Parts: sequence; structure tokens; C-alpha cells
Amino acid sequence: MNFSNFQNGWIFGSNGFAGRTSTGGASWVLYNTAGSTPYGCYMTNTDSGFVVGSSAYVHKISKAPVSGIEWTPEIPTAYTLKQNYPNPFNPTTTIEFAIPKSGMVSLKIYDVAGREITSALNTMLNPGLIKYTFSGSSYSSGVYFYRLVVDGKVIDTKKMVLVK
Repeated sequence: MNFSNFQNGWIFGSNGFAGRTSTGGASWVLYNTAGSTPYGCYMTNTDSGFVVGSSAYVHKISKAPVSGIEWTPEIPTAYTLKQNYPNPFNPTTTIEFAIPKSGMVSLKIYDVAGREITSALNTMLNPGLIKYTFSGSSYSSGVYFYRLVVDGKVIDTKKMVLVK
């Protein structure tokens, strides 16, 4: 636990979750710290710092730990990858997926020729429902594919269309 003052603080649990309060503990926002068991923390300011965890794991934590991702700690029963929405999109779309246990998650975007154009996510995540916001603002109109891989196993691949 680390509080910078009576209102602002962080808590870290052995199940790979962190909580942040700016209301003196009256309400908490949960964050996914990738399943590591924390041994200690050092906060550099109210919103960011480092957590040292099991297996020589060091996690940089902040108010927004992973850009473009929204994570809900509801534990699903199966791995799923949903169709993005809106589809077609311009310039952003939401890609939702569910993972029932902690794992190394990779979400990659490919062009119609099968070339990888970006690795949108490549990180450890705790179980939950995840919404990732993809921006196609730097890509041309066309058909793209996105693939979810967890712990080296392909979960699913879906098609999306960018229209500018």
C-alpha cells in the first residue's frame, strides 16, 4: 500500500490487481497488474510508480497503465474474440475479447495480404473482459484482420473494414 496523502493512494494485492483511490478509500478503481505477486512498491508521484513482483517482475503502474484498453474484472468461462464495432469504422473501432485466466495476450492487426501492420497488444493480462480501442487514422482504407493469441494459442481471427 502506498498513499501520497490522505486522499490519494494505491493498494496492491497478491492476485495481480491494483486499486487506486482519490477519495481517501471511499471508492477504488481497479487496475490489471498482470498476475504478479507484489513484494513492494515505489510511487514516483500520485499517479505513477513501480511494483516489484514475483519472478523478477517489475511493473510500471500509472493512472492509465495500457493505452486504449478498458478492463473489467468479471471472469469469463471461455476465451472469446468478438466482432469489432463499429464495422466499417473511421477512424476508431472497439475490439472486445475475454480471457478466463491470466496469460500472455497478443492482439495483432494484419492487412489483406496477411502482413502484420501493428502489434496492438503484447502483454500479460489477468482474467477479465477487455475492450481495446484501435485507431486506423494512420492506415489507408481497406480490409484488415485482427487476431487474438493467448499463451501462444490462436483464439480467433476476425475481419474489419476501415473506410475513410
